[in-house]
Amino acid sequence: MKLHRLQLTNFRQYMELDLTFGDGITAIIGANGSGKSTLLEAICWSLYGSDALRSKVEEVRPLFLSLLDGGSQRGRGTTPKAVLTFSLGGITYEIERTAQGARLYRLQSERVPLADGTTAVNGVVQRLLGGMTYRQFLTSFFAQQGELEFLNFDKARRREEVLRMLGLERVTRSVKWMDAELAKGRAELQGKQSLPVSPEEAKAQLERAREELQTARAELREAEQTLERVKADWEQWKPIAEQWQAKKTAYDSLQTQVKLLEQTIQTRGEELNRLQGELAEAQAARARIEELRPQGERYKQIREQLRQLDDLQRYEQRRADLRVQIENLTAQIKEKETQLAEAEAELSRLQSQKEELDVQQQRVQELEQKAKQAEDLQRKLEQMDNRKLAVQKQLSALDAQIASLDRQLKQIEQQIASTEGIDSEAQRTGTLVLEAEARVRELEAELARLEKQRAGAIASADAEAKSVQQQMWEIERRRRNVEALGPDGECPVCTRRLGEEYSSVVKHFDMELQEAERRLQAALSRKAEAERDTEAIEQCRTNLEEARADLQQYREQLARLQEQIRQRDGWVREVQNLRKQIEELSQQREQLASTYDAGEHERISQQVELLQPAVR
Repeated sequence: MKLHRLQLTNFRQYMELDLTFGDGITAIIGANGSGKSTLLEAICWSLYGSDALRSKVEEVRPLFLSLLDGGSQRGRGTTPKAVLTFSLGGITYEIERTAQGARLYRLQSERVPLADGTTAVNGVVQRLLGGMTYRQFLTSFFAQQGELEFLNFDKARRREEVLRMLGLERVTRSVKWMDAELAKGRAELQGKQSLPVSPEEAKAQLERAREELQTARAELREAEQTLERVKADWEQWKPIAEQWQAKKTAYDSLQTQVKLLEQTIQTRGEELNRLQGELAEAQAARARIEELRPQGERYKQIREQLRQLDDLQRYEQRRADLRVQIENLTAQIKEKETQLAEAEAELSRLQSQKEELDVQQQRVQELEQKAKQAEDLQRKLEQMDNRKLAVQKQLSALDAQIASLDRQLKQIEQQIASTEGIDSEAQRTGTLVLEAEARVRELEAELARLEKQRAGAIASADAEAKSVQQQMWEIERRRRNVEALGPDGECPVCTRRLGEEYSSVVKHFDMELQEAERRLQAALSRKAEAERDTEAIEQCRTNLEEARADLQQYREQLARLQEQIRQRDGWVREVQNLRKQIEELSQQREQLASTYDAGEHERISQQVELLQPAVR
């Protein structure tokens, strides 16, 4: 991770700060309280939020901002803000954090948003830093005041300190304890093996020792795995130790530069005194401005009065112009009144002529209206004649369709009546199918049980025979070894001389061989008997085939009945459709018949006969 730039606004001592980090080491030197630790706090706040602050976020804003009398707009009402630019894995990021929230961007040709909001940004930053929490980040990369002696430790001491900081010293102690317990168990095993014991005790001790050895080996493997994980963790944190060493070297170099920078600090102090003098002059100028402020208010009032006088002068000029326009309009009105009197006399003469024309026009309109009415009634009469013929034709067609649908309906109802009783027959056949399926499942389960029982008996007998043969081979091998050793040989179990026990040992082996031979023959007999016993299985298979044939027959019969039921249901739906069609056609016939009114037809004929003499 490499820092590039840190920008602060209203953050503790810094009202405005833009700090760029160059390549190599960046040294920050200053007196106590000048803000060195504040820069580190701002970096951590940018990455991890409020967890990295030494106080509440509301207390981070500089205190002197609230003391400025009519201070600058830049400082008033602003909140703390930090913008940190850094690169990680070849990608450059920018974090913008305020008291209200945070945003994370990836810097390419343009800013690409990655996360918005305090929780989202904190989560993404923690994933970018390999899952490190704020405490782990602080412990790994920050050296507090007085902690640089860590860099003077030797390699072993630094390793112990890193393990302590990471909480891994308990794992190291566990590995050492398991190594000690394993060595102790091995010493006890060697001590017990050196004691003279009987063959049975030696065999029992050997079994216990083997179990303890297996347990110890398992614990050893677990300890080795833990040690490997610890080594891997050490390799992971080894670069951090190297960084601490680099910091130590940088610290020694910076101590030399401190003395040189102290002189610079003294020079800056003198410059600060000069700036304080200029600040006093600026405050005096501000006081003078406050004294002149009432005069400025009076100037504003006089300027407003002058603007009102200018507006009044423009209004008087506009009033004079309007007076001239009114005089011109009065002359024009008198001229128009004379023309209006002449027009009224002409209008009176034209109105008398219009009254005579209106009487004649009214008579013509009455005659035209009666002629038009006669034409309309004649046209309507012809339409009603045509409508009567069309309705009669459509009614005949609808009656024919209804009669045809009635014949189809009666035919289908006869077919439905022929299927009476088919539901009960299908239900009875379905019951037979269920019973046959249950019988088939029962026989299949019985056949599987018998075959499994037979196979289990064969496998058990075969396994026992193989086990007995293996025991016989082992007994024969041990017997041959004892015969090869002879009476003067040592017992392979207790390492004592056989002597007089030689014959009894050989006889014991012969008895074990005879017993094993008897068990082998018994196992082979049981295997042969189980292989021959197939009568029950064959009978079960015959019964299963018969049950399956009955089931197939019942299923075919049920399928035929179900097909007939589906056909009958189709007929029922067809009957419903036919009845619906008949009902719709009947409604159409009623609606069609209602569209022709015989009384209206007769009334229009009489009106036509009455109007014909008047039109002539």
